[in-house]
Amino acid sequence: MSVVRRHLALSCAISTTLLALAPDAAVATLNVGPIQLSGNLQSQNLVRSADQESYAFIQNRNTLHLQLDYDWLQAGKFYNKYNIPFLASSHLFIKYRGAYDSIYDTTPGILEKEDIHGRAYGGLNFFEFAKLEGFQRKTFSIDGFSQSTRDALKFENQLREAYADIKFRGIPLTVRAGRQQIVWGETDNFRMLDRANPLDLTWHFHQEIPAPAFGWDELRRTFWMFKFLYDLGDVWKFSQNFLEWYWNPGDWAPAKQTFLPRPWGLRFYDPLTNPVDGAFISGPCETSSVEITRGPNKDLHKCTTLMNGTKFLEKGNYDRNPLDNSQVGVRYHAIAPFGLEFALVYFYQRWAGDDGTNFAPLRFLPKNDQN
Repeated sequence: MSVVRRHLALSCAISTTLLALAPDAAVATLNVGPIQLSGNLQSQNLVRSADQESYAFIQNRNTLHLQLDYDWLQAGKFYNKYNIPFLASSHLFIKYRGAYDSIYDTTPGILEKEDIHGRAYGGLNFFEFAKLEGFQRKTFSIDGFSQSTRDALKFENQLREAYADIKFRGIPLTVRAGRQQIVWGETDNFRMLDRANPLDLTWHFHQEIPAPAFGWDELRRTFWMFKFLYDLGDVWKFSQNFLEWYWNPGDWAPAKQTFLPRPWGLRFYDPLTNPVDGAFISGPCETSSVEITRGPNKDLHKCTTLMNGTKFLEKGNYDRNPLDNSQVGVRYHAIAPFGLEFALVYFYQRWAGDDGTNFAPLRFLPKNDQN
């Protein structure tokens, strides 16, 4: 078994054990008429072991959830008083998540023994080669981040979901509009149809089975979308027939990823900006006007951005608007007389990069008048 696979296996086993032993989240719920307020606090603490002789404290994630459920329209009436034409019922849902991870304050000295490239530097691994070039250990640890970077990473302040479900009168149509997750498919931990919302992989790996404390609902990136469901009822001998479709009007983004030394980053340092062999340093960037003023790369020149405002693994050569970045999905669902549940599904979307398939996140273009 390779070092990387052994590392992942031990990490998964230890993480699962610690989560199983963790205390339940503290939960509170308040009901006031058609309004329900709820929330919970939970803490996740993880230790990772690269081998039987070492370990590292990699996460102390403390999370607050606040949730509002409001049945503001029931039986066609708002507040049981005002009649709303064309609508049968409506439900408002808002969910907030805040988190604090203390490892960006305590900086517990996480340092990988190898990155994913192995001994690709003349028989040396990345860290041995970096030391030979004059780089200090701190450069490749969380402690090497600036204070402003660590402050940005340790906190999360996010409106997770905010949508309204609207059921119409006279027609079997329901619309969900707002910031939401759209989950299609029933297969556990195999997200073939779960493609409307890419994953946030900056604090948990997609290779691991999500723990019961959070699951895929906590890992998906939420977007502003419209979802429609038309209930067809029974059609011939097929039951539970419905047609469902959604439209993301440009608010889509790919899987959120990061790099070492963050403990949940991809198993290599940023291939563009890392100071050892980053593509932004010297080479084709030697003609840049930006000069490095300190460290082993002093007096070399560097690039600062990709072309056309694109960002590596974050944004391609497109604008986040309905014309350039719309995503669409359609599915037809039914259950056959002999019990087979099936769906016919179509997606029109960009590739998210969170399912392990090969894709090209970076493309080199010749320098000419068109580029």
